[in-house]
Amino acid sequence: KLSAANAPTCTACARGRFSEATSMSTACTDCAAGKYSMAGTSACSVCAGGQWSEANSTACTACTEGRYGSSSVDQTSDAYCSDCTAGTTQASQGTTYCDACGAGRHQSAPGLTTCEACPSGKYSGASAADCKQCEGGKFQGAAGGEGCAPCGAGEYSGAGAPACQA
Repeated sequence: KLSAANAPTCTACARGRFSEATSMSTACTDCAAGKYSMAGTSACSVCAGGQWSEANSTACTACTEGRYGSSSVDQTSDAYCSDCTAGTTQASQGTTYCDACGAGRHQSAPGLTTCEACPSGKYSGASAADCKQCEGGKFQGAAGGEGCAPCGAGEYSGAGAPACQA
């Protein structure tokens, strides 16, 4: 709160500004970028991980889905939020991490929110950007495969086959 010289009462600082409680302040100060405040506070609060703010903010802004808060960048602008890389996704707002695609799933583009199942005839391990074709003599009959099975005796298949042939 602040007080004009010789004023009998104090006035609350507006949201996004503060006045130190220990001083006989006659002015409010803007919160720095990366911090925020509610009306009448004596200090600004730091934005939580996965969030950022500009100076004089009344709230922090969460990183959007498909993005995460990077610890290598200050929380002072949208540049704090980075796209999840290929092979990872983030379906929630305001996080500091991305989730790896599980085995049998992939994500080839950055900044997305879901992983896709590998089609039949292909497979992947965890954190895959792309699915790999089964090699000749092996197959994967279902979508979302983690590996390929060998053809049986007397059967064959070409690369990327969903089934073997007799």
